[in-house]
Amino acid sequence: PEPEPQPAAAEPPAPPPAAPQPEPVAAQPAAKPVPVTPAAPPKPTVREGDLVQAGPGVRPPVLVSFATPQYPPMARRMKIEGTVELSLLVDETGKVLDVRLDKGVQQNVGINEAATQAARTAKFNPATKDGVRVKMWYRLTIPFRL
Repeated sequence: PEPEPQPAAAEPPAPPPAAPQPEPVAAQPAAKPVPVTPAAPPKPTVREGDLVQAGPGVRPPVLVSFATPQYPPMARRMKIEGTVELSLLVDETGKVLDVRLDKGVQQNVGINEAATQAARTAKFNPATKDGVRVKMWYRLTIPFRL
């Protein structure tokens, strides 16, 4: 007897084409991180003791104390009242350097002088600009009422 013919072995399927491989790239050195330095605070725009005016970054002087002016005897006898307006130049330590009479009492009975003398005794927390102690003019009003 003849052996039965065996079916022809099928050829195994061809392997799928290989996926394209990236070409090797020369290794790049890793970029060094750049350190982040905090921004330096802005330089002050003024020096201690500079004379400034009101504006951005300016904190005016704050009155801490001053002697109560004595009512002049002549003004009291004549029953004269009024309001005195003064400008005080306050230095970087809070001391009054100069006093200007802006508006006073018309009669010459000593009220303006008493107000000026009291203003010279005033003590302040000094003005600052951008955190720096500075000189600044300060307006002070002193009423004289009986």
